[in-house]
Amino acid sequence: MKISDFEYDGLTLETFGYTVCSFSSTDEETIPSPSNITFNTISMNFGTRNYLTSAPYAEALTAKFQICKNTCTNEELKITDEEIREITRWLQRKEFKEIRLIDLDNNDYFTNGSFNVSCIYYNDICYGFEIELQTDKPYLYAETVEVNFDISNSGESYIMVDESDDIDMITPYVEIKITAGNSGDLKIQNSFTGNETVIKNCQSEEIITFDYPAIKSSLENSHKIANDFNWEFLRIGNTYFDRENQLTFSIPCSVKIKYSPSVKLGLQGG
Repeated sequence: MKISDFEYDGLTLETFGYTVCSFSSTDEETIPSPSNITFNTISMNFGTRNYLTSAPYAEALTAKFQICKNTCTNEELKITDEEIREITRWLQRKEFKEIRLIDLDNNDYFTNGSFNVSCIYYNDICYGFEIELQTDKPYLYAETVEVNFDISNSGESYIMVDESDDIDMITPYVEIKITAGNSGDLKIQNSFTGNETVIKNCQSEEIITFDYPAIKSSLENSHKIANDFNWEFLRIGNTYFDRENQLTFSIPCSVKIKYSPSVKLGLQGG
């Protein structure tokens, strides 16, 4: 993915009058995978075969790219000591903040992280920066996907597609409103993951919010939901050949599900 701009802690690179660039003269660049995996094995059968024991991600996503003043908005391209301090103070933090990365097609991708900043000098004059991004995850996230649907009858199902690049399971944000005139035990089964979410004693028009690891009821004074919940949060997932999660509900309700799909893209500067 080629970066055209980025936003860090609510401020964009463009705000400071800079743009992503490349000081290199070559057009060829290898972009490594953003999510390399470490394959841990154990030798068996007298060393004739290694069996896979685990496969964790090796490290969080990192990237290096360069920035300089935007020639469309700046007549003076030299960067002063005061301007160096301004950029370094903005980017080089001791804590991770949300980062929005914008590609050439204006698609947005998200992560959390911080930067190390180095100055690029020509003839003792600073004309740009090389910035190294360190994030907290092995991949990026796309914009939040929100799915809304209604369940009209007991036992009705809805097929939800997991758009994530990572082959795994996630726990999304879920909001459920029990349809007026209905009450009882809410059971949600996902045929893909095999798990069942159960909340007993639901009431008409009650709104239940699952925001892992928390759960909340709009009727908290009359419904002690923590006592009626089996503490199995709804999960969705995918395999390489199957992204469909069939969700079956025991009573009529309106459902909202939100999650951010993982995106496995390497990062490249201008």
